[in-house]
Amino acid sequence: MNPRYQCPVCEKYTSVDRSVLSVGDRVTFTQMTQREYRHRITCQIKTVKGRIEQIQGEQVSVRYGKKLYSMNLNEINPAGAPSALFRAIVGTCTCGDNNEHR
Repeated sequence: MNPRYQCPVCEKYTSVDRSVLSVGDRVTFTQMTQREYRHRITCQIKTVKGRIEQIQGEQVSVRYGKKLYSMNLNEINPAGAPSALFRAIVGTCTCGDNNEHR
């Protein structure tokens, strides 16, 4: 985890500013695969790293391997940044939105 996203005062993680993302940046996103079998359903969820190919407003195209995924800007994080799930478990910095302690 990149320490620049961690608050030096409370040691919790700050939210991610996605407005600074640009084409060519490495990002992470969650990929879900669901398979149905005769007697069961399996679900595999994993976080993968990709590279931004295109940004159009709130829509982002991310290349992972040979596939191009189209998703909302809120579904990706810069590589090394804490995910929303991680921040929910560990806690989010509440020292203030103005970040006077930085």
